[in-house]
Amino acid sequence: MIDLNATNEWQHRDPETGLIFPWYTKSFLDELVTWELKDKVVFEYGAGASTIWWNKKAKHVFTVESNEPYFEALIKHVGNDSAMMYTPLQDVYTNYIYGPHGTKFDIIIIDGEPIQWRDACVQPALDCLKPSGKLIIDNWMQPSVGWMPSEETQRLVASLPHVIYSQDGHPDWKTLLVTKP
Repeated sequence: MIDLNATNEWQHRDPETGLIFPWYTKSFLDELVTWELKDKVVFEYGAGASTIWWNKKAKHVFTVESNEPYFEALIKHVGNDSAMMYTPLQDVYTNYIYGPHGTKFDIIIIDGEPIQWRDACVQPALDCLKPSGKLIIDNWMQPSVGWMPSEETQRLVASLPHVIYSQDGHPDWKTLLVTKP
């Protein structure tokens, strides 16, 4: 059974809401709490406790998830919202961002599993991000989770304004923030 209320040593609770913060580096969370989110439309590749937090803070959240137990656990917390989709198919997962909602997003997060699908999510995310929008990619250049971004992904990111947030006390955990011009 998946418990979306349980934390581990690397997760933190939002003192304002009591909810678990998205599981990003603490240095990035320190940045994230300064953002005004109530009018933001968010898209997540990968659902979980982060979806509950984003749902509370943002105007609207769209989520695609490839792990059925996580998806089912999430529905129990936020309801069967048409903006959430489960699919075990990589092509459907990667391209769900293009529709049927037909919107551009203020914030897009790539933090889903399988981690090998993340490279395929970067270009669609950039296509669907509003100007000045924020792309958050967790586990950036983090060999301990088994994903090193492809050369193409690294090239795409390097061409845009970005900041890398490291986790104190962790050997290689980083959260990447990209801003679309």
